Amino acid sequence: MEFSSAARSHWESVKELTLLLRNHLLAFILALFILTFLFSSLLPFLGVLIFVIVLLYVVHELHFNKHLYETYEVFGIFVVFLLTLVFLFMLFYDLLTLTLLVVYILSFLISLYLYAHHQRKEHFVKIMVAQFYSHVLAAAAAVALATGSARLILPTGFANFWYVLVFFVLPAMFLYFFTTLFFYLYFFDRKHVIMDLHRGARHAVVYSSVALIILIAGFVVTSSMLFNYQKNTVLDVIDAANSDIVEVLVTRAQQLETQGRFWELSVVRELLDTLSAQQTALDDLRTQTLTTRFSILNLLKDETYTALTHLRVKLDAMIVYSQSALDAVNEARASYDSLNQMYGTTNDTAFTLQIYDYVSAQKKILGDRFIERSPSLTIVFLEGRLALQDPSFDKQFGNGALLNYAYAHGLDYLSPEIWPSHNSIFVRNIAALVQHTRLFQHAVLLASSADVARDHNREYSPVLDSLISGRTTLETPLSEAVRLDIILQRTR
Repeated sequence: MEFSSAARSHWESVKELTLLLRNHLLAFILALFILTFLFSSLLPFLGVLIFVIVLLYVVHELHFNKHLYETYEVFGIFVVFLLTLVFLFMLFYDLLTLTLLVVYILSFLISLYLYAHHQRKEHFVKIMVAQFYSHVLAAAAAVALATGSARLILPTGFANFWYVLVFFVLPAMFLYFFTTLFFYLYFFDRKHVIMDLHRGARHAVVYSSVALIILIAGFVVTSSMLFNYQKNTVLDVIDAANSDIVEVLVTRAQQLETQGRFWELSVVRELLDTLSAQQTALDDLRTQTLTTRFSILNLLKDETYTALTHLRVKLDAMIVYSQSALDAVNEARASYDSLNQMYGTTNDTAFTLQIYDYVSAQKKILGDRFIERSPSLTIVFLEGRLALQDPSFDKQFGNGALLNYAYAHGLDYLSPEIWPSHNSIFVRNIAALVQHTRLFQHAVLLASSADVARDHNREYSPVLDSLISGRTTLETPLSEAVRLDIILQRTR
C-alpha cells in the first residue's frame, strides 16, 4: 500500500492517510486489546496507545514532509521512540510494554536490513510501520494461541520437553512466523491474498524448522553439559564427605594407643559406627552415580536432566546426617577434655565418684528434655513429597507446600510472583504449564531436598535420637557424662 504523496493541505493528507490505513488501524488496535486482555495491562495499554498515536503522527509527518528529513534523522526519531518504550516498561514493568519493546526492536532491526536490501528504494518509514504492525498482530495471535493451548494441553502428571515442544511451542512459533510475513505483505497489497497465504506458510515452515533445529540442538547440548556437571558434582560431594569420615577413622586408628580411653568410650564407638554406616551408604551411592550414563535413549525419554535427581536427594540427606555425626564426635571430644580438665587430677576412684555426681546434676538440668521427639508434620509432609516416584502433579505439588518451600529456598526466580503481570491470564496459564514439566519438577526437588534434610535434623536429629534412646549396651559413667553433655548442648 502506497501512502499518498499528492500536494494537498495538511489536514487532507492526515484524513486520507487515516482512510487508507483504517483497516490496518482497526486490526492493530484489536491486537493491542487482545494483548491487554491476556496480560491484564489496562493502565500500560493507555500509555502505549498514546505512544502509538504520537508515533503514527510522526510517521505521517516524516512521510508528508519527507524532503525535510535526512535518513539519519529518521533513524534517530525511531530510536527516541525505542527509548520511550524502554521508559514505559521500566515504569509499568508489565508484559504488554515488554512485548511491544521486543517487537519494536525486532521490527527496527528487520527494517534496517530490508532498507539496505532494497538499496534504499523503499522508504524506511513505510517499512518500519509495516514491520511493527505485522509483528504486533503476529504477537497477539501467537500469545492468544499459547494461552489457550497451555490450558488445553495441561497434563495431570508431568510433561517432558518433547510434549511441550510439539503441542505448545511449535504451533505458537508457526503461527507467529506465518502471520508476520502474511500481514506484512497484506499491508502493501490486498489483491493477492491466496498467494500471500502460500508465501506466509512457506515462510513459517522454513523459519519454524530452523528454530526447531536450534531448540533441539540446544536441548541436546545443554542436556549433556548439565548431566556431566551434575554427575561430577555428586561424585565430588561424595568424595568430600567420605574424606571427612575417613579423617576421623584414621585419627582414631592413630590415637588408639595414646588416647584409647576416649576412642573406646561407648558413645564414641556408637558415633563411629554411624559414620561407618554412612560411609558404606555413600560408597553405594557413588557406584550408582558412576553407572548412570548419558544416552540417546535417556535423551528421547527426556531423562538426562532428571537421571541423577533422586541420587542427589538421597545425597543431600546423607551429607546432613553424616555432618551431624561428625559434629557429635567433635562435641564428644570437647566434653571429654573438659571433664578431664575438671576432675582428671584426682585418682580413678575419686574421678568416678565425681563423674557420678556430674551425671546426676546433668540429668536434673535436662529434666523434661528427654521427652519423645519427632519432626513436625510440615517436614514429614515435605519429605513424603520428595520421596514420591513418578507422581501426578496433584500428589506432589497439589497444596503448594513443596512449591512454596522451594521458592523460599533458592527457586524464587521461577516463581510467577516475580514475573511481569503475574496475575494475568497469560502468566497463570503459562506458569501452570511450566510447573507441569519434568524439568521444573526436578528443579523443585533439588532446590528443596538439602533444606528439608537440614530442617529435619534441626527439629529431630537421628544422631540425637540415637544418643537419647539408641543405646544397646551398658556404658561407663564417663561415657554417659559425655553423652549427656552432647544431648544438653543439642537440646538448648
